[in-house]
Amino acid sequence: MPQYMWLCHLYKHYTGAINILDVNNLDISVHKNKSGYIGEYCVAPEHWIDLDNLIFDRFSGETTVIEEINEYIESQSRVLYNKCIAQE
Repeated sequence: MPQYMWLCHLYKHYTGAINILDVNNLDISVHKNKSGYIGEYCVAPEHWIDLDNLIFDRFSGETTVIEEINEYIESQSRVLYNKCIAQE
């Protein structure tokens, strides 16, 4: 699932500031090894991956709110904003 979708689900329950961190900077144990599962799996469409990268490149290591993220995406990549956020 794209990270942006996690942010949207979080926003349903929490509207305060969030910290965007690299997985290596989290204070929790995160399993980063490749799964042993061999078979079919879904890969997020490329525009969702591009959206996550845009967010990470701009907000990594910062505290922000979802509204600021959405405004940034709209100003920097109207195509990604329309495809992923506005769902046009």
